[in-house]
Amino acid sequence: DFTINPERATAKEIVKLLKSPTNVAQVQNFAGGKVQLFELKIEKSFPFINQRLKAINFKYPILVAAIYRNDKIIIPDGEEKIITGDNLYVLIEKDNFSGLNEIFNEKPLNMQNVMILGGSRIGVQTASLLAKLGISTKLIERDKEKCEKIAESLPHTLVINGDGTNIDLLKSEGIETTDGFVAVTGYDEDNLLVSLLAKHLGTKKVIAKVDRTNYIPILEKIGVNAVVNPRMTTASAILRFIRRGKIISLTLLKEGEAEVIELIVNPNSKIIDKPLKKANLPQNTIIGAIV
Repeated sequence: DFTINPERATAKEIVKLLKSPTNVAQVQNFAGGKVQLFELKIEKSFPFINQRLKAINFKYPILVAAIYRNDKIIIPDGEEKIITGDNLYVLIEKDNFSGLNEIFNEKPLNMQNVMILGGSRIGVQTASLLAKLGISTKLIERDKEKCEKIAESLPHTLVINGDGTNIDLLKSEGIETTDGFVAVTGYDEDNLLVSLLAKHLGTKKVIAKVDRTNYIPILEKIGVNAVVNPRMTTASAILRFIRRGKIISLTLLKEGEAEVIELIVNPNSKIIDKPLKKANLPQNTIIGAIV
């Protein structure tokens, strides 16, 4: 039998993004955490703008596995250039993760306090997970009765009854000095608006939940650090189950434009003992790591 809790899965994804020491739009672990995949947004300050991948000398072994540009996924070769506005999907060993901060000239983020907008099941699950990590958490919910129930179930979370779209309330609760902000109300428009406010007011990392995928590009363009979509999170888990067997994990990129699959190679596979260049892999397929 197969069961999945979409809210729990989405909350885990949010916490994983919050824990990441740099601003990434997506993070996935492979090989038990030995290898990590990150989605990174390229801005003008990136030191390798307009350079071909084959000419870039990264300090640590990093593989640019895919590029998202103009609403399309590109599987790059060494001739591909990185341009402003790209989203890079990079694979890196966990021990070398600090190298990403050096490349982007960022200080590692130490997530100490988080503000959550919305007492939805995702919001409550996220607050519960953060409490277990010892991260100071505030949760804002406009429904008073719901606030009382949440406060009873989350004794280590400060639950605030109020309108989280009110900028004065957000300021009074210290949004300007908050490390992380998560918008998970049941209304995409509210999540979009307040995420924009949080980013404008100086929150270091902003994550928004949306159900309508056509809002995702808008949120990315206004500077929201990461967007989570429960439907895509659930779809990844279902596909992983359907294709179970040698597949260990499966992740969808950009609403299913591409897939990242971790699998165990069958001893009878045709690619055993062959150079990768002679493996006759399907078009636009890249082997990112071998463990």
